Amino acid sequence: MELQVVKGLFSLYLKMESMLKVAKEANQRGRHSKLHTSKSRKMRPGHRFNKVDIQRVLTNVTYIGQTNHKGEIVQGEHPPVIEKSVFQEVQQLIKRNRSVGGKAYRHQHKEGDSRQDSSRNSRDYLESGGS
Repeated sequence: MELQVVKGLFSLYLKMESMLKVAKEANQRGRHSKLHTSKSRKMRPGHRFNKVDIQRVLTNVTYIGQTNHKGEIVQGEHPPVIEKSVFQEVQQLIKRNRSVGGKAYRHQHKEGDSRQDSSRNSRDYLESGGS
């Protein structure tokens, strides 16, 4: 993957705080995942980014000059392309988003939202035994 694309993905995540939003933005900018060679030695073109692709990039220690060897993170022989402080900030943000994310976070509604009122009414109805 191009160095500029990798740096751009880290920068976008710090700004947007959402892997899905980063994937959508990267795709709108015409960015794609890297080209690769299959086991049968066929060249495969890059594809549009999705959330999983973004997660793989943002959590890949290779970009800070390290490597994962048999489950242990060790210093690699290659130079870092992302500053360690930026990488760590992204990891903290990912961790925070996981702890406040998920269905409970996505489905919070503002006061007066008809969906919230409907949900509250359903809950009240169930708690009253359906009467």
